[in-house]
Amino acid sequence: MTTNKKAKTKNLIHLTCLTGQVKAESDGVYIEGFANKKVVDRANEVIEHDAWDLDNYKKNPVILYNHGFDARLGATPIGKCVKIEPKEEGLYVKVKMSGVSDPDIKRVRDLVQEGMLRAFSVGFDSKEADTDEKGVRRIKKAELFEVSVVGVPMNQDSLFSISGKMLDKKSLEQIVATVCEKKGA
Repeated sequence: MTTNKKAKTKNLIHLTCLTGQVKAESDGVYIEGFANKKVVDRANEVIEHDAWDLDNYKKNPVILYNHGFDARLGATPIGKCVKIEPKEEGLYVKVKMSGVSDPDIKRVRDLVQEGMLRAFSVGFDSKEADTDEKGVRRIKKAELFEVSVVGVPMNQDSLFSISGKMLDKKSLEQIVATVCEKKGA
C-alpha cells in the first residue's frame, strides 16, 4: 500500500504543476503570407489577382526551397500548401513545413523559424499578358507550377510570417483523463 501511495503522490505532484490550459504536442510549423503580391516586381511585371489557374497545383501542392535549385535538396519538398486563395492583394497561401529530421530540410526550417528566410516566390507559366502604357507587363492568366521559400524573391513584397506551431489546447481534466486512459486507470 505504501508503494501505491507513493505512486499516487508522485502523480499528484506532477499534475499539480499543470494549471489552466495546457498546450498539447505540436502539429508542426506553419507559415503564411502572399506567395505573390499584386505589385510591380523586380522584372517590371505584375500578376493580376484573378489570373491564377490553380487546378494542377492543387493536385500536388508542394512547397520547394529555392525553386528546386538547391544543390542538396533539389526538388525535394520542404512543406505542403494547406490553403491557397487568390485575394485582391495577391495569391495567399498557408504552408505546413515538413517536420522530418533530414538535415537539409531542418536547415531550411530552422532558417524560417529564425526569421532569416521569410519570402515566397512562384514558378508559373504566363498564358496571357499585355504591356501597359508605363511598360509594365500585366499578366492576365497564369498557371501556377510551384511555390518556393526563397532568400531573395522576384516579387519584393511576397513575404510570409510564422503562424505559430498549430497547438491544441487541453484542459487539466482532459490531460488527466488521457493519462489515466493510457495507464489503464
